[in-house]
Amino acid sequence: MDHLIKKARAEVSKFPITKIEYKKFIKLFRYQNILAALTIIGPKENAINNFLLAVVGEFYGAGLTEEQSIKIINKWLEIIDRKDRFNESETCIRGIYKSKKASNIFSKNHPVAIEDAAKHQFRQIVKDLIEKKEEVKAPKTLNSYCLNDYLKLDIRPPIFIIERLFKENSINFISGPKGNGKTEFVLGLTHSLCRGQPFLDYTCPDQMPIVYIDGEMDPPMILLKDLKNILKDWDQHRIIILQL
Repeated sequence: MDHLIKKARAEVSKFPITKIEYKKFIKLFRYQNILAALTIIGPKENAINNFLLAVVGEFYGAGLTEEQSIKIINKWLEIIDRKDRFNESETCIRGIYKSKKASNIFSKNHPVAIEDAAKHQFRQIVKDLIEKKEEVKAPKTLNSYCLNDYLKLDIRPPIFIIERLFKENSINFISGPKGNGKTEFVLGLTHSLCRGQPFLDYTCPDQMPIVYIDGEMDPPMILLKDLKNILKDWDQHRIIILQL
């Protein structure tokens, strides 16, 4: 190992660290962070396409552009010495963005063999890649569009966690008279979501973590509501119950 040179200055991307703006430094750090994460959890030989479907789905969902995703994946492939995958991986990524239908790292169809806690950490690493913009004040006037112009806007189609019923990032209410089965309905819904199984006649594409918050029933009533069938697979299906 060479000795440290006292007069030498540390550099990042050929720029002395002392001359790098803080925002530039954070951006470089987060870029290296996602590359490190991909290298740790990603396959080296087989199942790269399945891995890409899950990971690029996370990129797409977080709002990364198509070109940003290609740049990151190509750099990762270079790190693991798989440059032979450049063209095939780029085709896969462009197909995901073109279809506007993305998987995610929790998908049972494209499994990634890491713990759920690590998957949440990876998702946060991806979200950190997006630069937070300053809050934009609401316009004083409403925007108006003719239909032809509105159809050209880049509006993503909704992503359903329960087909035709519940979308991502939505707030939903189940209401009805007392004793009409609201609790059982919700428990059935959580049962389907945590397993990625159909709910009534509706498809549930992927497993979802569940937080069930109860502010009404006492502990024995929760068990009487048939939660035992859900609790028996607590660790496997990621259900948390909070009682107020």
